[in-house]
Amino acid sequence: MGKNYDQEISILSHGLKFEGKLSSEGNVRIDGDFTGDIVINGNLTLGEKSDVKGNIKATNITISGKVDGIVEALEKIILDSSSKLVGDISAKILVVNEGSIFDGKSKMNNTSSNYVSSHDKLESEPKPVKIEK
Repeated sequence: MGKNYDQEISILSHGLKFEGKLSSEGNVRIDGDFTGDIVINGNLTLGEKSDVKGNIKATNITISGKVDGIVEALEKIILDSSSKLVGDISAKILVVNEGSIFDGKSKMNNTSSNYVSSHDKLESEPKPVKIEK
């Protein structure tokens, strides 16, 4: 039987500065500074002291700190009251708590098969509507 990662949490503590790419098959909590891309096959928690510059993909994402980048969740994104997010987001469920700061575009994704890429285009471009008086 494979290893169960549901209960394990990897932590990057406050005071830690990390540059690069982070990938994990389990849950991750970041309380430090992170520059680079994050891909988590599990839950990602960004604490109040976290400062992330890069793109993020995870199953569920809770943001209490700062993020500058594209954030994509397979299921849910929670923006806590202390969060500051500059960038576009996509998720099935978006929770924005009072006091949070969000500067970007959001896309509600109802499918669970793939992440939504910021480079995805509409199947057909919107057509202009002519309004006559």
